[in-house]
This record gives sequence, structure tokens and C-alpha cells, in this order.
Amino acid sequence: MDRAEFERQSGRPEEARKLLTEARDQASRNKEPVLAWIELRRGLLVYDLDGDFEGADAACRRALQLATAQHDPYFMAYASLDLGYIRLRQFRYDAALPFFDAADQTARAAPFTLLHERCLGDLGACYFRLGDSERALNLFSEAEQLAEKLRMADDQQLWLGDMGTIHHVREDYAKATSDYMQALAIARRLGNSADATRWLNNIARAYIDQSKWDEAEKCNSLALAGKPDDDLAPYLQLNAGLIATARGRAGDAESDLHRAIELAQKTHQPNVEWQAHSGLAELLRTRNRAAAQNEYAAAVGVLDREWLALSRDNSKITFRNYQTSFYQDYVGFLAEQGRKEKALDVAESSRARLLMQKLDGRTAALPAFHALDAVRLARETHCVLLSYWLAPNRSYLWAVTAKGVSQFVLPAEPAINRLIEQHRASIENLEDPLTSGGTAARQLYQMLLGPVEPLIRQARQVIIVLDGRLHEVNLETLVVDGPSPHYWIEDATIALAPSLGVLRSSGAPSPRTPRLLIIGDPLAVDPEFPPLPHLKSEIREIAAGFAESNRAVYSGADAYPGRFREANPRAFTAIHFAAHASANEESPLNSAIILSLHGGDYKLYASEIAALQLDPELVTISACRSAGARAYSGEGLVGFSWAFLDAGAHNVVAGIWNVDDAAAPPLMKEFYRQWREGRDPAAALRLAKLSLMRTGGAFRKPYYWGPFEVFTRQATRSAMDLAWRNSSR
Repeated sequence: MDRAEFERQSGRPEEARKLLTEARDQASRNKEPVLAWIELRRGLLVYDLDGDFEGADAACRRALQLATAQHDPYFMAYASLDLGYIRLRQFRYDAALPFFDAADQTARAAPFTLLHERCLGDLGACYFRLGDSERALNLFSEAEQLAEKLRMADDQQLWLGDMGTIHHVREDYAKATSDYMQALAIARRLGNSADATRWLNNIARAYIDQSKWDEAEKCNSLALAGKPDDDLAPYLQLNAGLIATARGRAGDAESDLHRAIELAQKTHQPNVEWQAHSGLAELLRTRNRAAAQNEYAAAVGVLDREWLALSRDNSKITFRNYQTSFYQDYVGFLAEQGRKEKALDVAESSRARLLMQKLDGRTAALPAFHALDAVRLARETHCVLLSYWLAPNRSYLWAVTAKGVSQFVLPAEPAINRLIEQHRASIENLEDPLTSGGTAARQLYQMLLGPVEPLIRQARQVIIVLDGRLHEVNLETLVVDGPSPHYWIEDATIALAPSLGVLRSSGAPSPRTPRLLIIGDPLAVDPEFPPLPHLKSEIREIAAGFAESNRAVYSGADAYPGRFREANPRAFTAIHFAAHASANEESPLNSAIILSLHGGDYKLYASEIAALQLDPELVTISACRSAGARAYSGEGLVGFSWAFLDAGAHNVVAGIWNVDDAAAPPLMKEFYRQWREGRDPAAALRLAKLSLMRTGGAFRKPYYWGPFEVFTRQATRSAMDLAWRNSSR
């Protein structure tokens, strides 16, 4: 076995293969414990020599089985690590994660510090390529510090380079270049020409993104002179094409980008392939629009193919974060030509894709959105549909009515974000923008809603798809200026949708007696989540409106996570949680409702909810930030609202900022009263908010009535629905 490793490192892999086969045969006959290690080395050699994933996977699994039978944690950890590694090499990042996690758990328990360091880095690589850059940066940083402590310089330069890549994506070019330069210096000191070439490539790309063309061309030329391997060559060819484009050498640029696509397809480098198609689209944007359109479509095809290949929901949620600028360019290209329906098609087809796919039940196919379907929906429901799209240079708003699609140009994203920050700060400081003269609330209204004011004035309901940091603000809290200034909530009934594509016309539902499940006021378990004194009042006020036979209330020690499943939630038309919630920014489906401890567990996770099959008309999570803590490019705000819509809820009421414990009981009491009288959740919540505002005192401020919003996949409720509800009481 050791001779085989020597032969492999000496560039004689076929000799290594023969020796490993002989070693395996001997170890098998004598039942030697080292057989697990031999199988691991055979697996990696088979993958490197033949690209045989199945053969490598089988060898590594045999090694894991042997190590487990021998109770050998070292070989168990290495077998899991290699099972993850071969998936990482196949770009199957989400499939690699469980293996790296298993390896890291074993390594930390032993402890095997070097193995732990490598697991951290490999986990970081997966999370970064799946779009979760914050988690990846933390993992790379921890791995780099540990590698330096262990004097593992080769590993250290890898993690430094990966940290640079994250800073690069975040457009922090100073940090990115610094990280790359440190990695380059280590690689050169070690005589590692392959990695030195890689960091030169990355430095060149950082200069490209800053339009520093002289520096970019110098670094890219040095990298090309370093005889890059097959995996790196497509990236350098892509760089050459982008540099030639900027230099005005259109012929060279087109040739280089086509060559990059050819190399990327041979080595399965989808990241290069879609970027090269995007580069060709930008090159052709002004001189050949039809060809540019084809290149944009080809890039989308690559991204769609890769998204469909992912198997984990969290991976699909974070995946499109990395391609935000591409979709912004494509949508802008279409919008600038006045192709408003096509621009809306592309924008909405890229949103809430996982949710649309799951609601449609077609996991093997991509969900599709067509603007004409939205027009038909607006006509049938008498709703106006608004879709916002934020971009660095120019943002857009599409309004869909019974008459068609209208397109409006909005300011650049940074200008909108500045006003959002000012308005949020005003609300969180318990100001009343209506009386304090808050300019941000007025400017945001004119900017975001002023253009469509004539279209939405007579709408029965306005359903809105938000984008970016717009998820942080409740549009109802914006101020309509004029002779009688007022909050927009007084003019319109609104609901939010993850995308226009998830909306369906509800028609008249089958008659169902309103039945309510309440879980809340749990026993305190964690000091981070202290008791809330008004939860008892909230539960009592809500429950009093339902006959005893039509309600189930679980509180105190009985409000534990398993109780929700045991209570048969499918039997209820409304579900209400009154408790703390913990929003997880890094892994949104690991957000949790904090309940009573039972069987060692006190958290009900969003991932558990999403896995259920429910059919309530209404779910309310009366908790802080229960809607979600982070908006993902494409999927939108992901948290309990998303999870319950995924599980089958028609409407979800959740909080986008902290919920005041004293304001919740009167608000929820009135909300459920309005709902029981036949109003749809959006109308019922609006009337409850207006009622709370008009009680006077502190509750008139948006901080108290503004956090709750309705998230829906249901375009309207019909007059027929109101009739059967009234007759059933």
C-alpha cells in the first residue's frame, strides 16, 4: 500500500493501481484491519484515473463499512470525508454535505484535529457554492486559523484563497486581493505551481471586476504561462474573453468566450459555462439583440439544469444568490427593449422556484410563469398584482391588472435601500412618521406606490411580490401625503406573495366549519426566551370566539413540539402559535418556534413544518420575526411563512420585526373576529390593525400594528365564500 502511494506521487498511477490491487487481495485473505485504508486509496485513485464515480463511491462505502465494523473512528472519519470529496469533485455540493458533517462529528469527538480542519474547509466549499456565503466564510476562517496553528501551509493557502473568493463575491476587492496575495505567496514558497496559477487567475478576475484591465491582463497572462490544468483552463479563457471585450477587441472576445464554453463543457464547469454565455450576451447586447437573447437563454438553461440536479431544499434556496447580477442584467436587457411581459416572465420564473415546484408536485420539472396567466388571474379576482425588481443601476415595478401588464422604472437599489433603513430606524425608535414629519415614509410611498396609484385605487386587494430589502418594510406603514396625510393601510387591503407564480384563484371553497388549533404560552426553557406575560391573555381572547367543540388549546407543559403533530393539524381550518420564535439567517429552514421541553426537545423547526401535508385556510405565528430573518435572491423571505405555505396553508400571518407582547392580544382578538365573520385573512388583518391604531395612545404607532403581514398563495376569496360562511353561523 505504501509503495503504491509512492508510485502515485511519482507520476506512475498505473503501477500504483496494480500495487493497491495486490495489497487489497492480501489484506482480504488475512482479514487485515488496514483493508479499510486500502479501499479508500483505491477509491480515490479510481476516481482520479478513470473519473469512475460509481467505482470510487463503492470502494469508499466498503471502507466505511469495514471501519464501522472495526469501531475505528479514524478510518470512519476518513471514509466519510472521501465520500464527500468525490461528490464535491462532481459539483454535487448538497450531496457532499452530509458526509462532511459526519466526518467532522467523528473528528471532533476523537479528537482528530487535522481531520477537523479539513472538514471545516470542505464544508465551507460546499456552502459557498450553494450560495450560503456567510456560513462558508466562518468555516473557512476557522479552518485557516487552525491550519496555521498546525503548520499546514498547503491547507492554509487553500482556505485563504477561498476566503478571498467570498470577499470577491461581496465586492470587497481590497480584502479579496489581500487574501489571494497571501495564498499566492504561500503557494510560491511551497513550490506549488498549480495553486499559484489558480490564485493568479483569481487576482486577475478581481481586477476585471474593478475594470483594472492592465493589472488583469498581466495576471491572466502569468497564469496562462503557468500551464494551467484542465479544470482551470476554462476560467482563464473566460478571463481572456472578458478582458478582450473591455479592450474593444470584439473578435478576440467572441472567440475566447466560445472557447471557454467549449472547455467548460468538456470538463463539466457549469460556473464557467453560464458566465461565458452571459459575457457573450453582454458583448452582443447592442449590436445583435437576437443573438444576445439566445446567449441569455443558454445561460439560464445551464443554471436551470444545475438547480434541478440539487436534492436538498436548503441548497435550492441558497443556490440563486450567486447569480443575482446575471438575472438583473437579463431582466434589464428585456425591460429596456420594452418587452415588459417577457421581462416579467424571467423575473417571476426565477422567484420562489422551489415553492412553486413543490406546490405543483413536479419535482423533476421546472415551474414556469407566464405573464398572460397573471393577467387572467387579475381579471378573475379583481386584484392588482405588483412585482418589484431591485437592481444596482435601475429597478422596475410591474403592475398586472385585468387590462394587462404595465412597467415602471424605479430608482437604483442603493437609493431605495437608504430610505428603507431610515424608515425602519424611525419605526424601531417608536416614532410616528405620520406626525413626526418622517420624510422616508413619504418618499418611499411616492417612489414605490406613486407610479401605480391610479391602477390600485379601485382594486379589491393588492397582492405584492417584494424583492431584496423591501422585505424589511411593511408598505402599509408608508405615508400618503396630501391634504389629509395618512398611512397607506387606510387605502388598500394588501397581501404578500413569494412570487406571482405561486398564486392561484381560490374560487369558492368547500364549506368547512372554522376550527382552531392553538399552541402557545409554553414553559420557559432557555434564558434567551423568557416568559411573555400577555400570552395567556392572547390565547384566552382568541379561544373565546370559538365554540369548545371547534377549538383545541395546548399551553404550558402541553405546548411541546410533538404536540403539534399529535393534535392532527389537518383537522383544523386555522392554526395559531403564541410563543417566541428563533429565526436562523444561515439556514432558514432551521428557524424554530420555541415551545415547552418534552423528550429533550423544545423547538419546532420550519423544516419539520415544510415536510407536512396540511390544508388550513389560515396559520398565524404570533412571534417576533416569524416570517423569516433573511431574504434570499430568488426564493424570497424564507421562514415559517414559507414553510407553512409549502406545507399547504393558503394564508400565513407572520411577523417581519419584533412583536409587542401587549399589542398582540387585542390585535389578534379582533383579527379572528373579522375572519370568523367571513372576511379573508388580508381584509381581517387590515381591519384589526385599523382598530388597534384607533384606540389611541402608543398603539397608533406603526411599531405596534405593523409587524404582522399576510403571506398568501391565494389570489382572493369570493362573495360565494362569504355567503356560505354567514349561513353556517
